[in-house]
This record gives sequence, structure tokens and C-alpha cells, in this order.
Amino acid sequence: MDVHSFSEDILYIWGDDESQYTDPAINFQNPAYNGQRGLQGDAYREFIPDSDLSALEGLAGAFTKALMEVRGKLYVAKPGFSLYPTSGTNDDYAYSRHLVVPSKSKALSFTVEWGTDFQPPWTEMQEIVKDVSAGLIGLGLEALGVDSFIFRNRDTFSSYEVQTTLK
Repeated sequence: MDVHSFSEDILYIWGDDESQYTDPAINFQNPAYNGQRGLQGDAYREFIPDSDLSALEGLAGAFTKALMEVRGKLYVAKPGFSLYPTSGTNDDYAYSRHLVVPSKSKALSFTVEWGTDFQPPWTEMQEIVKDVSAGLIGLGLEALGVDSFIFRNRDTFSSYEVQTTLK
């Protein structure tokens, strides 16, 4: 997870080009496509299996839903490329490692672009921290398969009850 400012988005792969899930031969490892990445609307699109794209969208959706519960802020979940073309981002690198070296585990990675200013006033930053923290918790619970999470103080600060419902 890479967290920085600004644009109120949660970004996932790919940053180097638009995504496609039908032709695995069209990918960053195929030198036939060198020099063709990074142009919106052209024929090149970076491959991602549909199941991985669905997982990324689900986790990012859980982030935006949980974040919205704090102050009603609407963060947009989208591929990094739709913000602007990038190369070498943590999202693309973390995900692509298992493609280059199959013995490495798959990592679904995100970038959170928080807030609407590069350096918001501290009072706003304190609220952004609450927003993003809630989003990260929501994403984590989704990754664990927890459908709901309730935290209750059972009897005045002496013990707590945590109730979870698995999906």
C-alpha cells in the first residue's frame, strides 16, 4: 500500500497502460511490444487475469465503502493508468514480481491518493487520517473474508467483545 496525496482515489494495476484480460501474450515481458506502452486508446493493453482484476476491484471497492462511512467522502477506485501513465510504480512492481519469477507470491497492491491538497491544514489532515484508516481497515477485512465487524465495550472499559461474521 502506497499512501500519498492527492486526488481522492485508490489506484491499482496497471499504471503503464490500460488493462486487458483476453490475451496473455500481450504483456510487459513480451519485447515485441516495447515502445508501445503508455498511450491511451492504442492497440496495446497490459494483460491481467480476470480473476485478479476482480479481486483488485473488490478490495478497492471495500476501501471506498469503508472510507465513505467516516465523512461521506467518495474516493474513486480505478487503474493507475486512468489517472496518468506511469512506469515503475509500487503497484505494478509488487504485482508483476510473481509473473517474472513464478516462485514469488502474488501481491495485490494499491496506491491511495488522499485528500484534495498536497499539504492540507493539520485539522483537515487529522480527518483524512480517519478516512484513510477506515478505508484500509475495510480493505483488510475484505481480504480476510470478514463480512462484518462489531466492536463493543461490554462493561465500562473492563472487557471488549469483538464479533465477526465470515463471508
